[in-house]
Amino acid sequence: MGEKNQVLVSVGDLLIQCECDAASLFDGVREEISKADVSLGQGEVVFTERGEPTYVDLFCTQIKGAWPSHLKTIRDVGFDVLTLCSNHIWDLGRAGLQDTLEGCDRNGLLRTGAGMTLEEAAKPAIMEVNQVRYGFLGYNCTGPTGSWAQTDKPGCNYIHSVTAFEYPVPCVGGIPARYAYPIAEDLERMKREVEALRSRVDVLSVSFHKGVGFIPSAISQHEHIITHAAIDAGADVVFGHHGHILKGVEVYKGKAIFHDLSNFMAVSDLDGVPYFRYGSKKEHRVQNNYTYEQKLAREREFNRRNGGPFVWGPLGTQVPWPVPETKYTVIAKCYVEDGRIGKVCFLPCMFDDGGSISILKRADPEAQNLFDYMTNITRNAYMDTEYEWDGDEIRVLLSRE
Repeated sequence: MGEKNQVLVSVGDLLIQCECDAASLFDGVREEISKADVSLGQGEVVFTERGEPTYVDLFCTQIKGAWPSHLKTIRDVGFDVLTLCSNHIWDLGRAGLQDTLEGCDRNGLLRTGAGMTLEEAAKPAIMEVNQVRYGFLGYNCTGPTGSWAQTDKPGCNYIHSVTAFEYPVPCVGGIPARYAYPIAEDLERMKREVEALRSRVDVLSVSFHKGVGFIPSAISQHEHIITHAAIDAGADVVFGHHGHILKGVEVYKGKAIFHDLSNFMAVSDLDGVPYFRYGSKKEHRVQNNYTYEQKLAREREFNRRNGGPFVWGPLGTQVPWPVPETKYTVIAKCYVEDGRIGKVCFLPCMFDDGGSISILKRADPEAQNLFDYMTNITRNAYMDTEYEWDGDEIRVLLSRE
C-alpha cells in the first residue's frame, strides 16, 4: 500500500455557460480542490461550439454548449476526473459529445460515463496516487432515453427506471403515490461493472445522475434501490447529482451516499457579465423582462412538470422558485487511510449572485444554516444520518458507536 493518508473530494454539476473567463469564479475553492489527492467533478453540459440541438421540445435541454476552453479552466482549478453521465450530454448530438470527450483528453481530464459507444461510456476512469488506485464509474438514471449510448451509438452510460402511479385514497385528481423501479437488466449490468472494477482498485466511487429536481427531500424509491445495489456490488462511496439542490446523505452498510451534491458551478452571463443561474440576479432578470402573464405561465409550467403547486410558506403561500437554498452547495471529502475510506465529511459552500463560490467557515452564520438545512432535509427524506462539526468541516457519522 502507498501513502498512508490521502483525500478524495467530489462535487456536483459543473455548468459553465458564460462567455467569459470563468477561472476567477473558482478562486474561493481552488485551494481545496487542487490540494486534494484526487478531485472528481460532474460535467453537466457539453463543451463544444458545434452540433445541432436534439431535444428542443424538452424542458431540460440546453440549446448551446459551454466554451471548450472551460475544460482547461476545470483542469487548472485542480480537477482530475469528470463523470459525463448528464441528461445534457446529447443536447448537441454526436459532434457536441465528441468535442467534449476529445476536450477532456486534450486537457488531461480522466473521464467516464459517456462515450462514442456503450462500451466506451461504461469504461471506468482509474487514477493511481502513490500506489493507491482510485476507480470511477458514472450512470445516467434520469434520461432522456435518446441520450443513452448503444453498441453503435454515442451517448452516456445508463440505468433505465420506470414509474408507477397509484391513488391509495378516494381522491380523484389528487397527487398519486409514486413507485419507481430500475429495469432489472440495467441494474444487473451496473452491478457487474462495479464488481469487475472492485478487484482493480483500492477506492471505488460510483456516480449517478438521478432524482427529482429542485425539491430538497424528494428521494425516489429507485434511487435507494440503485445506490444500495452499487454498494452491495463493491462501491466505497456514492455521489449523486442532477437535482440542482442539495439533498441528504444516507449511510448504508457504513458507506456514505451523497444523494445530490447540487451545483458546483452554475453560471450564465448577461452581456458578458456572469450571474448565478439559480440566484436573485436571474430572478430579477425574469421579473424585469417578463410580463405578468409570462411569469405566471413560467411558474405554472414548472409546477406542472415537478408535481406542484407547492405550499412551502406560511398561510398557504408558495415560496418563489428558485428557492433560497439553491445558493448552498458542498464539497464531499473522503479521508483515505491505508487505501480505504475512513472519515467522510463535507465542506459547506455558498454561491454569490455573480456565480462565484466560496467555502464557509463554521463561525459564519450561513455555515450553521447549511448544517441545519442538511439535517432537516435528511430527516424529511426519512433517513437517520447524523452530522457533527469537525473543525470547519461537517462530518457524516458512518456508525452510531
